[in-house]
Amino acid sequence: MSELVASRPKPLMSSYAVIIVISILVGLAGYFLSISQFAIMLLGLTLIAFALIKVEFALALLVLAVPLSSFRIDIGPIPIDAVTICTGIVIASYVLNNLRKNEKHKSIPFAWAFLAFLFFAMISTVVAPSTVGAIAVIIRFIGYFALVYAVGHSIRSREMLIWILVLMVISGAVTSLYGLYQYFYAPETAKIGLYDLTEDVAARVGSTFENPNFYAEYLVLIVPLGLALVLGLRGAFRRVALGVATLFLFIGLILTYTRGSWMATGIGIILMSLLTEAWLFWVWMALFAIALVAAPGVASRLASITDITGGTAGFRMRLWLIASGIISEHMLIGIGIGNYYDVFTEYVFRHPELNVGWVIYGAHNSYLTIWAETGIFGILSFVAIILISIKYGLYLARAKAQDKYLSWINSAIFAGVIGFSINSLTSNSFHHPQPAVFFWFLLGLQVAIDGLNPEPTRARTSSLVDGSLVLRPFRFAIASIRVAVFNHPIYRGLSAAGQFWHASKMVAWLFKEPVLPAFAAGSRSYRPVSIFLERIRLWIEDSAVLHIARDIGARPLAAVTLFVAAALVIRVLARAVIGQ
Repeated sequence: MSELVASRPKPLMSSYAVIIVISILVGLAGYFLSISQFAIMLLGLTLIAFALIKVEFALALLVLAVPLSSFRIDIGPIPIDAVTICTGIVIASYVLNNLRKNEKHKSIPFAWAFLAFLFFAMISTVVAPSTVGAIAVIIRFIGYFALVYAVGHSIRSREMLIWILVLMVISGAVTSLYGLYQYFYAPETAKIGLYDLTEDVAARVGSTFENPNFYAEYLVLIVPLGLALVLGLRGAFRRVALGVATLFLFIGLILTYTRGSWMATGIGIILMSLLTEAWLFWVWMALFAIALVAAPGVASRLASITDITGGTAGFRMRLWLIASGIISEHMLIGIGIGNYYDVFTEYVFRHPELNVGWVIYGAHNSYLTIWAETGIFGILSFVAIILISIKYGLYLARAKAQDKYLSWINSAIFAGVIGFSINSLTSNSFHHPQPAVFFWFLLGLQVAIDGLNPEPTRARTSSLVDGSLVLRPFRFAIASIRVAVFNHPIYRGLSAAGQFWHASKMVAWLFKEPVLPAFAAGSRSYRPVSIFLERIRLWIEDSAVLHIARDIGARPLAAVTLFVAAALVIRVLARAVIGQ
């Protein structure tokens, strides 16, 4: 027994010294802050500490803080916002909690495409007018891919997956409630883009995203997830609660009055129904029909799509013409990632006939922007990421078909990825960090679902229903109708065509698991890279910083209590001494 006690690692005094030093700095900073600001800072630092201790907390912090916070500070070319902070916390938490384990994870199928995109993006920096801006964007994309890796290899249970998705839907519903408040009680705060709307629309709500287009891009990703939870989870209370939350998400999407996002969500849900249940298509159509009648301005907003000479449609076409001109002049390696706005100004001054009334403006198309910035090879590798993710979703649809819950979730992710990608044809969706981070989050969820074992679901019916004399005639009538439908020549013809399609080589390829090329893993060229990364891992693992972090993480409550108490004491002393 004494040997067991002696073998336990003793707490390092340096760990508590680090806590004291940090608390002193925070307490001194609190001298310049009000009580409420100081309390918010302590709460934020405490949440960050817990998030670093548990990856689950870090993921929850990201899905809650990013949509609910519009905080942003620009430090030179580097934006510091909730996306930057939370993404960094998730990555750091994953490293701290998994570095020593040295586990071998399944390869991510779109890893090679992402590495190719980063390679061509780095090449484009050679000609970039602003190298600092280009490096900042490259770091952001590296953070996105690291987030995919961390999310995919951190969610290892169905329970954790459920809670993360529920939190995503709940946080989205909260933003929708705030959007409703904006529309009815504070329309002056949500009048972005009203120049092309009709008089029966009070506002286009942007909620906490401050821009209706950004907010709609986020909802394109979240609405299918809410629908999947309603259909896939067990329990009447959870289904009703999430159904109400999903309804609020749908209302928020309508009140953005973003036509591209409406169509993108509709296409995504139609494809979602093809992977699961075809009747889901009619649910979407019914909801949209209700919105068409009940929500003011929806019909006129849809009718304005046909006006390609004026309004936002005509404006976008002129922006696409400018982007096409920039691409034609820099086809091979682009103008430098993150430098589109600078080159836009220079191009418009050289071609005054293309003037759109702005000297700085985006392309309103993510693909044209990426093509202009990284060249032909950059856009091809970026599109490859999306296509591989779509193929990955098709593979998971067949691999997890026995599990009703995972099948619904995978179809929702599939719908979100396609919807967001379509939305990017008319918006700079991939360049808006607040919604874009959730696109990469969904790619990480794909990897996580692939690692979860499916649980076959069995149909359960009540014995009262099976033996009910009241329901027996209805069951007989339904069975008769089914027999008549199945024996109809039209159904037989469609069924034969479907069987031919499912037996084709195209379907076999689409639903086959995406694989990595030989040079990406296991090859001779990859082996030195693997050895180098392993040496870095061992060096970090043996560092004093990591030992201190692990020691603090082993006693989170004591560490947080010590930090808060010391910071409060230092703040009081600072105000008493310096204030005099």
